[in-house]
Amino acid sequence: MTGLSSKGAVRREALLESARWSFTQLGYNAGLRDIARNAGVTAMMIKRYFGSKELLFREVANTVLPVFAGEILKSAPDLTTLCRSIATALVAEAEPRASPMDGMLIMLRSMNNEVAATILCRRFVAHCGWALPEFIPGSDKAQRTGVFLSVIASFQAMQFVGRTMALSHGEPVAHAERLQALFSAVAEGVT
Repeated sequence: MTGLSSKGAVRREALLESARWSFTQLGYNAGLRDIARNAGVTAMMIKRYFGSKELLFREVANTVLPVFAGEILKSAPDLTTLCRSIATALVAEAEPRASPMDGMLIMLRSMNNEVAATILCRRFVAHCGWALPEFIPGSDKAQRTGVFLSVIASFQAMQFVGRTMALSHGEPVAHAERLQALFSAVAEGVT
């Protein structure tokens, strides 16, 4: 953000870090006073730097939602490569040594709030779904894109729900191959 003093930039960063932690723990129900207190400032600073809780949440969502799929979409030459690359990236995130994704925790803990759900849905589509229909053949691209994105979100959610399950154990290559086959089936409309 331009025009901020160094002290203002530090405060803004402290608020973003506190908000990220709070939204990860409590979802959209996190209180602004608690966020501000944990950042060492008053709640008025949130209004000054972000305008509202909704805008603060949007800013946090912009920084935590997974961007790997968007990066893969930019560079994948074809559907097969796209499915393989996304599957491999997802499996790598599922490995026990991988760090938890705050974006998924925020998503899981905020989905009961309509404002938060709308923001998160828009960000997820912006990061992952903007170019996906270009890779999908046929006339029902929108529906298959939705299912494709749902598989990504479901897989990521299960990483946290079932850290001790087979998703985070076993042979990563085999997991990636199964996931790639699923993505290909969804994208190609195989029933």
